[in-house]
Amino acid sequence: MNKGVVLVGGGTIGTAIAYYVSKLGNAQVTLLDRDYIGSGNTAAAASLITLSRSKKAIIPLVRETISAVRDMEELLDEPSRVMKVGSVHVVASETSMQSINNLMEVADSFDLSTTWLSAEEVKVKRPWLNTGNVMGGAFMKDDTVCLDIRNILKTKTKTKTKTKLNLWKN
Repeated sequence: MNKGVVLVGGGTIGTAIAYYVSKLGNAQVTLLDRDYIGSGNTAAAASLITLSRSKKAIIPLVRETISAVRDMEELLDEPSRVMKVGSVHVVASETSMQSINNLMEVADSFDLSTTWLSAEEVKVKRPWLNTGNVMGGAFMKDDTVCLDIRNILKTKTKTKTKTKLNLWKN
């Protein structure tokens, strides 16, 4: 029996769902968007892919996202411009100190690389930041960034040539 799936919306979530359903190989997937893929809010996103999360259940999902990006790079023999750059979480109060300490504990429980930074080290890593009230910070080495989210969405949609995926725009 032939099955078909129609998805509306070519942003991050829509293309991800289309990719995974088409990857299963048992349904023809059609992705519809009012304009070109990645033209909406997704294109304006900061594109930081943070592994270090306070909610433990999200970390495996983020790991899967990074893994899927690497799989697409291999499938298409094309770089996605997703790079590991790390992120800095700044501490400027006792309340944020506790939050960042909790974040680091969760990260450590998932074997993510974390480093405590002094206020001076925060300034070195982020020289544009006014560190007058900064008490320190946490460097999350494993966090990544997509330099151009349109590029990764384009990469996702190029999988249509290697999977059962159709793209339509209004």
